[in-house]
Amino acid sequence: MKRLWDVLWWALAVFFLVALIGRCTPRDDTDPPNGRSGMGLRIDHRTGCHYLTTLSLLGEAAITPRLDRTGRQICTQPEGGEAPPC
Repeated sequence: MKRLWDVLWWALAVFFLVALIGRCTPRDDTDPPNGRSGMGLRIDHRTGCHYLTTLSLLGEAAITPRLDRTGRQICTQPEGGEAPPC
């Protein structure tokens, strides 16, 4: 019985640690003002093009280009150069 309690205690501790880390994750501009979007923002440092990723407990699960209102991929000027057309 003691082993069961030890396992439950460690499982609870890991759960709260994961929850705490998730709350401390920096916000990005994909997040709405009152919550989290569930997406991650990645920027290619060579091209400056933006990508959205879905997040899961096992890591990033999918990636897609980030599009503007007109359907074109968002690319910003990378450091030290100009962004190529996407």
